[in-house]
Amino acid sequence: MKHFFIINPVAGQGKATQLEEKIWEQAGLRGLLATVDQKRGVNSPENVDIVIYRTKNPGDAERYVRYICRSAVEDGECYRFYSCGGDGTLNEVVNGCYGFGFAQVACIPFGTGNDYIRCFPEAGDFSDVSAQMDGEPVFTDLIRYNVEGNDPRYCINMFNIGLDCNVADMTSRMKKVPMIKGHFAYMLSLVTAFIQKKGADLKIECDDGFVYDDKLLLVAISNGEYCGGGVKGTPQAVIDDGLMDVSIVKKATRRDFLKLFKKYKNGEHLDDEEAMEHFIIRKCAQVTVTPKGGSMKLCTDGEISQAGRTTFEIVPRAAIFSVPAAK
Repeated sequence: MKHFFIINPVAGQGKATQLEEKIWEQAGLRGLLATVDQKRGVNSPENVDIVIYRTKNPGDAERYVRYICRSAVEDGECYRFYSCGGDGTLNEVVNGCYGFGFAQVACIPFGTGNDYIRCFPEAGDFSDVSAQMDGEPVFTDLIRYNVEGNDPRYCINMFNIGLDCNVADMTSRMKKVPMIKGHFAYMLSLVTAFIQKKGADLKIECDDGFVYDDKLLLVAISNGEYCGGGVKGTPQAVIDDGLMDVSIVKKATRRDFLKLFKKYKNGEHLDDEEAMEHFIIRKCAQVTVTPKGGSMKLCTDGEISQAGRTTFEIVPRAAIFSVPAAK
């Protein structure tokens, strides 16, 4: 197996770069040959076991991973790509690996959310390089999404539209303010977005015939359970069941939202009859979302973009995710 550590040097306020020392240590302990690839493939000879690559700008992780996969000789050897950054870096690595059956995805978290790895509570330490290199592969579904007029892309965890998306967008901006970091930035953004209470006006069409056509507070379209750094918004989601979970929170007063948020955060809202008056829960293989105003903010694995009419479709067992060994 070849190991590629894709390091986002700005993730975790630069802490991701400190990972390199641990990688070199494991190379020595395991008798493996390692190198740093500075020019995309130039320093990655076939006899190297471990490659470290530092991304240069947004989108570079995806370009690099795809370049390596396309250049690989399909000789039965597995390639494992470790996303060393936040949820956005993981999304890029997933998109770079898609379609290559010999490519595995792993995640060493340095972001604010790190939500997808929460789906593996019995796994080993995701920050432990040794446990990661001894990891076991599992199949996971992906969600293919096609924004009208664009090429399809893939999501491994969750999409958010409405309040959740606004919170994610605000959190990314607040983290640039001195002394406002991590979970505090998220909670401050949540309070601000809650006061503004900006939702969305959408038409949502599921493949089972269900249609929602009205204003709403938020909608999550998910493969995994968590978003926002541990908010268990879709607790019934299963990463390999061949279905997406669609969770719609209808318009709610600020008072009602305050009452249901704690249960929503902990994934307990599905068991509360009063809370469920504000929710619509569906499981489906395909859903189309049309924004009434022509465009919407779409949060994909924590990254924000503007989107028009978008179709989401589950792709069963489309990726191989490496889960660190428990020790």
